[in-house]
This record gives sequence, structure tokens and C-alpha cells, in this order.
Amino acid sequence: MQNASFEEGSDDAMMLASVDRLAERVVQPVDLDSVLDRARVIGLIAGQERGLGLWEDTDAGPLRSVLAIRRLAFANSSVAKAIHVEALARVVERRLGFDHFGANIIALEGSFGLGRESFAKLIAHGSLNEDDHAVLKDIYGSRARLVTSALSYDGVLWPLFDERKQTIVWTRLTQKDARCTRHLHSHGFDDLAVFSIEPLSSSNDSESASSVRDDELGVFAQALAMNALGLVAIALGVASRAHEKARSFAAERRQGGMLIDRHPAVALLLAQSRRAIANVSVALESLARTPLHSRDPGDLARMLAPIFTLRAWAHPALCGGVNDALQVFGGMGYMRDVGLEKAVRDLNHLRVLAGTPVELGLITSEWERLNG
Repeated sequence: MQNASFEEGSDDAMMLASVDRLAERVVQPVDLDSVLDRARVIGLIAGQERGLGLWEDTDAGPLRSVLAIRRLAFANSSVAKAIHVEALARVVERRLGFDHFGANIIALEGSFGLGRESFAKLIAHGSLNEDDHAVLKDIYGSRARLVTSALSYDGVLWPLFDERKQTIVWTRLTQKDARCTRHLHSHGFDDLAVFSIEPLSSSNDSESASSVRDDELGVFAQALAMNALGLVAIALGVASRAHEKARSFAAERRQGGMLIDRHPAVALLLAQSRRAIANVSVALESLARTPLHSRDPGDLARMLAPIFTLRAWAHPALCGGVNDALQVFGGMGYMRDVGLEKAVRDLNHLRVLAGTPVELGLITSEWERLNG
């Protein structure tokens, strides 16, 4: 798997070496709780002290975190998703100034997506009308939100729309503060739990609303940026693994008296899969070198726009690439023991999280309109 590298002996290289050692332990089936415990021990998930955890240092760009997540996803997509979500929750919790660590889930996506044009105006500090207020209250209110993550939760970071201040405020929900309903898996990430979380209180007032800080919308935008980059990194890891499996199979399987990777149709499928991975990889690593530290209101939309644009085209491209890899196996590709059908399902699942390609396109178009 080709991607950017760091100087030997540097903090970045040491962190990725730890990720590689963890990935060697990740096999199917996996004991997710024990893997998460190990991720905390080696510092991938932040503890009380700052370290080399995922998403902790984004001032120089989160390239290290993106590469780590991609490597984890190459080994196991569910492990990568669970570690990413908990690590992001811990970092955001710290940035918000909560007094102790307790959240392992962050519910960034509202009840019905992100909020389209109303969301775009909120982030860009545009003028919100009554319809925008209604949409944002509905989406970032107290309605239940669907989460795909680890098998249980200790605390949830919950962004809320404050209509009076026209901004995002945050609360932290513990198990006693919310109703949690487990659901059957609808598509991918079979090793994770799918559940809806709903605050027991119907009010939008939160423990943080009384002490709201000017940068809470900035932390929200940063969290959205890190989450979007993480989701693309997971998709890239899954697609890379699928391509490697297809390439290995094609180099061993014979049909018509020759290896099938010599057949033009198979060679084209492998080329299309490889091209999708290469294009997304270059774009992701370029964006991951961009600092995510700004909380200036004027910079938030400009920070998110290229990342949302990447997600809008990267996920469909990688879905196509994984489907091409599956087709190399022919009918065998649909069998569970091959593993390609799960890769297809996982990528389709990622495609609709935190904004579908259509919604992300509408949001970035609105930002372009607002900027003239």
C-alpha cells in the first residue's frame, strides 16, 4: 500500500509504526473491546495527557492521523471506524474544555443529514431566515440520531443549534441522560453497533449553553473536517485491501489457458480500481497537509469546502473501484468467504454518513454562492 512516509525516528513515524503493530493483531473475527483497550494503551486514543493520538495535533495538518486510519482500515474497517470515532470524541471533548474524559462517541450528523443550504449558511455566518432556523432546530435538536460505532458508549458529545445565538453549542450525554435503542444492521460494518441515541430531556438547553464560548462553532467545523477526512481514509483503506485481493486472485487464477490478469476485461477492471484509489489517495494526502486549527468565522467554510468536495466525489469513485475489484472474482466475489461483498457494503455505508454526495454538493454550492 503506497502512501506518504515520514522521517525515520520522528514522532510521526513512531506513531505509524505503533499502528502497524496494532494492525497485525486485527483479524476476523475480532474482539473489538480488547482492540480499543490496546489503542488506548499505545496512545492512539487520547488519555488525560496529550500525546500522539489520532486527531490530537492538526495545526500542521492531520496527515499522520489520516495515514494511520487508512492503515487500520486496510486491516479491518470496523476497527478503524471505532478507533476513529472514539479518538475524535476525546479530542473534541478536550478542545471544548470539558473537565474530564467521558465521551467515546460524537454525534456530528443531525437527525436528517447535515442541513443542506441552512447548514452552509450557519457555518459561513450567513443570514439565517425562519426556514433555516426551523431546519437547524429540527436536525440539531433533541431528536434521536443514528450512530454506527463501538458496541457500547460511556458518553456522547452532542452538538445543538442555539436559535437565540444562531450558533452551535455542545452538551455531553451520559448513559443516564439518553435513551439508546439498538438496531439491526442495515448494510455494512457488521462488527459495530447501530443504535439511535435520544436525550431524555426534550429541551435544547444543555450544560454548555449557559457558558457558550465564541469558538464552539469553530470546534464543530473542525470536528466535521476531521471526521470527513477520517471517513475518506477508512474508505481508501477498504478499497486498497479489495484491490490487493483482486490483483492477487487474478495473478493466480487461470481461464482459457492463461492467467486471467492477461484477459483485457480483467486488466481493465484492475486498472479502474487502481485509478480510483490513486486519485483519491493523492487528493486526500494533499488536503491532510492543510492545518485545521483556524476557528475564525470567515475561514470555516473555506476550510470545509475542499474537504466536502473531496468526499462528494471520492466515495462514489471508491465504491465503483471496489465493485470493479469484486467483478474480477466473477460470481465468487459475492460469496462472504471472499470478503469483497463486505468491502462493497462497508463503502456504501460510508458513502451516506455525515452527508451524502448530493447533500455535500448542495452545501459547497451554497458556500460558492455566498462568496459571490
